[in-house]
Amino acid sequence: MPEPATATIVGGSVIGGAVAADGARDAADTAADSQDAMLAFERQRYNDWKAIYGDIEQGLADYYEELTPARFISQNFDAYEQEYADTRKRLQESLTQRGIRADSGVAVSLDAGMELARTEYRAGVRANAEQEVADRKQSFLGLGVQRDPSNSLSAANRAVYQNDTAIAGQAAAAAGEAVGTAIGETTTALADYFRG
Repeated sequence: MPEPATATIVGGSVIGGAVAADGARDAADTAADSQDAMLAFERQRYNDWKAIYGDIEQGLADYYEELTPARFISQNFDAYEQEYADTRKRLQESLTQRGIRADSGVAVSLDAGMELARTEYRAGVRANAEQEVADRKQSFLGLGVQRDPSNSLSAANRAVYQNDTAIAGQAAAAAGEAVGTAIGETTTALADYFRG
């Protein structure tokens, strides 16, 4: 019959190993729950962002995908021509109110200046259209990368995976150490018992 001291050592070692393993399991479960909550928060944040900006983002993406130098030139010319026509009409009205005829030197000079500015503007738009379109597309793409919360969601997924892996490793190591200690102490106690 084993000695009471040996039975106590063996029993204490086994219980200590079981308690340590159970504690490691509890710590791993708590950490996993915390990681799950973080991941759920990031998923909800991403879903909220998509619900608010998803359609707008797609609309802008479609616009920039279809934006070409020719379309850029056309849009600029259309807007400029409308403004040019309105300005020219207001200028003619102002000259008429002042009693200045359309064929006077002042009116002809103003008209020539406006035509020169118009020609310079149109030439500038044509010359810069390709670079302007490329710059606008690049700016849109950069903005999308900065605003898209899926990067945060990906980072959260990586963090959860890394933390779960680390916690599982720590729990396994703690349980293994506790079991190893219990086996070592049990072996020593049994050896002492049989020798003694």
